[in-house]
Amino acid sequence: MAVADGMADKILLNFSITKLEDMIGKGNVWYTLHYRKYFDRYVVAYLTGQSPQPLEKNGVHLVSLGTGYPVIDVLLSPWRVYRLSKTFHATHFVSADLVLAWWHSWLLRMLDGARVVVMPVCNPVEILQTSGKTYSGLPNWMERACIYLSFRSASRILCFKTNVGGVNWVRSTSFKKKLKVVPLLPEEFSAPEFLESLDVYEDRGPAAETPVQLVFVGRLEKEKLVEDLIDIVIILKELGKKFVLTVVGDGAERDRLESKAAAAGLGDSIVFAGFLPAGEVARHLARSHIFVSPYTGTSVREAAMAGLAIVAYRLGGIDELFSDGENCLLATAGDRRAMAHHIAGLIDVPHRRRELGANARSMARGLWSTAALSQSLKDAFDDPEFASHER
Repeated sequence: MAVADGMADKILLNFSITKLEDMIGKGNVWYTLHYRKYFDRYVVAYLTGQSPQPLEKNGVHLVSLGTGYPVIDVLLSPWRVYRLSKTFHATHFVSADLVLAWWHSWLLRMLDGARVVVMPVCNPVEILQTSGKTYSGLPNWMERACIYLSFRSASRILCFKTNVGGVNWVRSTSFKKKLKVVPLLPEEFSAPEFLESLDVYEDRGPAAETPVQLVFVGRLEKEKLVEDLIDIVIILKELGKKFVLTVVGDGAERDRLESKAAAAGLGDSIVFAGFLPAGEVARHLARSHIFVSPYTGTSVREAAMAGLAIVAYRLGGIDELFSDGENCLLATAGDRRAMAHHIAGLIDVPHRRRELGANARSMARGLWSTAALSQSLKDAFDDPEFASHER
């Protein structure tokens, strides 16, 4: 085994049912570089898909194990993960796949004595409540059974503190004793490209005050409630406000959303920009005034880093992270009119949106620092009880 400075290398293997090509398409694949704040090497195994060429950058390896046959890929995934573990001499193991983590990891545990950490990055219960569909697409009873098995087989369930919905959900289960909450994890961080580009663009300031620039960044999927934004735009138009909303992102709902916007005569008020790489997302945020989002994710943290005024639904634990009236404005989930009036008030009062944005930036840059991330990763993984056995 490789040795550096007299200490064994720390090598983290992450495995997921997702496809490498899908992650590349989403554009934030290199947030994984932040794991190098603690690990000597970080390997991500994508278990389905068409098996594009592996990627490597600065000690981070992104490897596709898919063959294009999903059922076969799932069935063979334990062996493939085990073999990859041996190839890279992995010392730590983690999976964010709540549904099939138990299946992917059983051979690691049986043959290698590995202790696998399951890391929820969402709350499937909340997704079902807000979108009417399950997190995985499986029937609800089947999804719940698989999550139960994943939690039962895990040595630890790891959540970051600002994932309030996920933390509360795990605490409501019978596996709360396995839960470890840490301040930060790399999944909260944008790709280095975003942060570097933001430093370039933010000094140029936002676009002209009229029309006010609104922006949404995220996947165009039903669970993100993006359709509500079109209704909100209609209300803002009724109120006589001048603005342009740029929708950054792609997904299954895009065609339907564009058709609905066109049918409502909103062609001069909504621009669908599609998927953009991280650097371009930074540029759009830097030139905008107000970030709007029914269901928030990483993008709300990026908006805060960019110093935008944030208007969002009270979902996903955002009210545990941000302070309504201090660094954001929140509306009850589904209350489109309340959200529209929040936005209208910020359109009318420029100094108020600048105040909210400055407060959001101050909070974000104090909370999501690389120094804090290094310590958080150490707290999460530097524990002999949960490390794999010495090789």
